[in-house]
Amino acid sequence: MNNEFETVSYKLVRHISVLCTRIMLRAFHVHNETELLLIASGECEISLRERAIIAKKGDLVLVGRNEPHAIASEKGAELIVVQFSHHFLAEYFPALRTTSFESGRADKRLAPKIASVAESYFSGEDYFELGVVRDMADIIYELYRSARCDVLSEERHRERKRAAQRISSVAAYAEENFDGKISLSALAEREGITETHLSHFIKDNFGMTFQEYIGALRFQKALRLIADERLGVYEVAVMSGYSDPKYLTKAFRERLGMTPGEYARSAQKQPISGSETVSERRYDRDESLRLVHSIVNEMKSAESEP
Repeated sequence: MNNEFETVSYKLVRHISVLCTRIMLRAFHVHNETELLLIASGECEISLRERAIIAKKGDLVLVGRNEPHAIASEKGAELIVVQFSHHFLAEYFPALRTTSFESGRADKRLAPKIASVAESYFSGEDYFELGVVRDMADIIYELYRSARCDVLSEERHRERKRAAQRISSVAAYAEENFDGKISLSALAEREGITETHLSHFIKDNFGMTFQEYIGALRFQKALRLIADERLGVYEVAVMSGYSDPKYLTKAFRERLGMTPGEYARSAQKQPISGSETVSERRYDRDESLRLVHSIVNEMKSAESEP
């Protein structure tokens, strides 16, 4: 997941994606889908546009469509992630297309449904698609009942869509240029708006300033590189866009409470890297099923307790 504007693929069920993952750091990113994050183990901080949420095992967090968000966990947290397109069941409930769900904590009572969606999704059993669709319809129904949504007019929906397109454009440009010299003025000229307008837009939609956003991208790149034993701190700093290694060291101390070298050694002892990033590892089908089954069994045990 290198692109800050994430494109969600629907491999098994149309308009629905489910994944299990272990995360230490996922820098700010956005996508068009509404996302539900069930914390399966550990603790993490989920940063949204205007606030941050400390989520622990059993907590459920909703991230609205096109909401910039980041996830950080000092020791690593396991998450069950369910994402759904607003074109899901559009023939039966077209209002979903123009609905905006409010980001924040979601009702924990939905957690068993999230686990059920994931269990059906990864099971591969006959008719599993129907199980996924059934439970997702229930979840969305409960989200509407909780009054944590806003059904937009067509005009407001078009405004949100234009904003989403600009978010995508800004994120793509930043991703392509953050490791070199990059300026707000050049990006504003590219977007055809003033620096002031763009500065406010980034602050409003990414929850941080332009420089803070570029800093987050550079730090994520440094995390990916630091695990390479062939690279020293100087090389990692240069390749990540830091003008001086001392700024890289400062970033590691501020964000993780350790030096780049200390982080590299800890990552080698407890590797969490996948094929693309040292800070997140997505589970395969068998690993996902084991995690989901453990959560389902814990929920059943809790229900049976007097």
